[in-house]
Amino acid sequence: MWINHISGQLKTLEKGPPAMGTPFTPGQMSKLQSIINIGVATALPRLAEKYDPKVVLKALQGRGQIFAGHLGTALEQAINMMLVLEPRGSTTVTLTEEHDPVGFYLTRSGLYIWDDFWTDVVLRAKPTVAGTTFRVESYDMMQCAADKVIEGALPKVHLFNETGLCAIVAGLIARQLKGEKGELVNNGCSNLLYLHSCVVDVCWSVGFREWDVHAWRRDGVEWDAGGRVFSPAN
Repeated sequence: MWINHISGQLKTLEKGPPAMGTPFTPGQMSKLQSIINIGVATALPRLAEKYDPKVVLKALQGRGQIFAGHLGTALEQAINMMLVLEPRGSTTVTLTEEHDPVGFYLTRSGLYIWDDFWTDVVLRAKPTVAGTTFRVESYDMMQCAADKVIEGALPKVHLFNETGLCAIVAGLIARQLKGEKGELVNNGCSNLLYLHSCVVDVCWSVGFREWDVHAWRRDGVEWDAGGRVFSPAN
């Protein structure tokens, strides 16, 4: 199989650089190879549709080691991208009363709503009836990263709609009204939720003792490590 051609690159992962911790055990390496094989088996047919079979096979014939070098580089980049986020698991948010975005998202003691969130998100959201339950996945940000990198590490279906996002954020804030420890990080870093149009940043302001809610365009700015990212549970 193709994996045999990049065994040298995987062996470097098995040894691991000193700063990265303990080496891979044989069992862990076997599991990693299985995950990679599944990924390649999924991606390769779609990729192959873009090329002429005769041209590709002729170009690769007898050049396995060169090809392995390119695969090793791509594999390292893919793994590094996945290391940006550490999955935490899922949680549910159940509304105990009807949620009206326009009525809830008003600046008051303990909550500051920025104009961009109001115009880009709240005004596009609809009320949600009491008893509605949402299940979301959360991930800790292990490295500084821009939106493109973060979204590349999230599941394919990771975008919220405005109505669901407003209800979920309100439900999460309700559990941590005074900045208590909970699903939202309260360390001054960002809690990020992605929409088609923007990324929503929910942040606990330690100095002002309030939750700040922004909406930002995807503009390449890096978000700090220590934050948290949410996506709908699939």
